[in-house]
Amino acid sequence: MKRILKTALAGIVLAVSSLSHASLINVSYVEITSSVPVPGNSHLQVSELVLWGTQSQSDLALTSAGAVASASDFYQGNRSCDSSTSDASCVLDGIGPVAWDSIYHGNFNDGTSMLTVSLPTPSAISWFEIFGRTNSCCTQRDVYNITFFNQAGEALQSFTNVSAVQGSRTGQINVSEPSAIGLLGLGLLGFASRRFKK
Repeated sequence: MKRILKTALAGIVLAVSSLSHASLINVSYVEITSSVPVPGNSHLQVSELVLWGTQSQSDLALTSAGAVASASDFYQGNRSCDSSTSDASCVLDGIGPVAWDSIYHGNFNDGTSMLTVSLPTPSAISWFEIFGRTNSCCTQRDVYNITFFNQAGEALQSFTNVSAVQGSRTGQINVSEPSAIGLLGLGLLGFASRRFKK
């Protein structure tokens, strides 16, 4: 009987624990910077960002979903994006990967440019994907540092050296953080294991 109870408890706790790791909760905004600064050739360039909402099961990083992109600087040049939004709006149009004239392109070539994508409300994110530039120029610029923040400006999770060079996109990258329920469940499992051993 004790073995059956222990097995049942372990199954329940593992199920709760796996659910608790399904998403990164309370994401308010994301910051993207260059991961591989090359002196004189480190313009930040991003063609699209996807932030997959856990509840909505859709891309939350879209202008149509209420997301807003801003940048520390931008290089306008021969651009087709809206210059009034520092051309950061390119990363929220749902079209990617794309070539030079429809990407966000930073003005500084020293790796100090920053792109920020803000969500209309704090949200749970299951996974993200980032797209680089499709034409052959400057693939070293398509490697990123990406940090997720909550509304208080606290970093929730960071990813370094995220490469979009192969095929001008990343693979889907899952994000997660343990919830209080998951941690409680793991604690109960440990407590139950000790009691059953006695």
